Amino acid sequence: MRKCFLCIEFLLVCAFFILPPFFQNSSSQNINFTFSIFVGINFLYALILFFRFEFCKEKFLNVDWLKFFLTVGKIFLCFGFLLLGFCFSLIANFFVKESVQNNLIVPSSFAGIFLIVANFLCSSFFEEAIYRLYFPMCVKKIFGFIVAKCFKKKVLSQNKILAFIPEIFCILVFAFSHFYLGIIPVLNALVGGIILRFFACKNKTILIGFVSHFLYNCFIFALNVL
Repeated sequence: MRKCFLCIEFLLVCAFFILPPFFQNSSSQNINFTFSIFVGINFLYALILFFRFEFCKEKFLNVDWLKFFLTVGKIFLCFGFLLLGFCFSLIANFFVKESVQNNLIVPSSFAGIFLIVANFLCSSFFEEAIYRLYFPMCVKKIFGFIVAKCFKKKVLSQNKILAFIPEIFCILVFAFSHFYLGIIPVLNALVGGIILRFFACKNKTILIGFVSHFLYNCFIFALNVL
């Protein structure tokens, strides 16, 4: 019964969260980052996934100041790598001629800016919970089940090359979910996806990637506004 529920949930997550970006129109468009009810719903579901699959009282309630400062350092390290990825996308922009023209809608009021920051906060947490926690976990289990059926034994944990296949697949899905924005955003998301997934696996938490992702989005937005 539990496996049946998890399968249905995975299919629904793919249908409502993973697949829709692939069907968005890639023509010229206005980009509006204002907070919406849909963003709020995504954030609430991301919280559910986080509490179900990662949250641990001993891990987050026992305060260790040394670990705290190390975590802050890791956040800025991850943020720095994301900025390097952004520089890579800027260099790639000189060689790739974009066919998609995106116009950023910038609010003129403080309330509008606050809603954009709230949107970045919720969407960053949502993407980390979906693309760095839930989706890779499910794809690994499905791929491991298929491989075990084919080879009649569990070889996924023993073969590092096979173990990388679901990781690569998940990173590519995240990258190409930005295809409607153009080739450069796909390349940027590809590099960013690798960095964020590495930090999630290395530290066994999405919180470092979440904060770094949020800071990165705010930085890029400010860069486009200023």
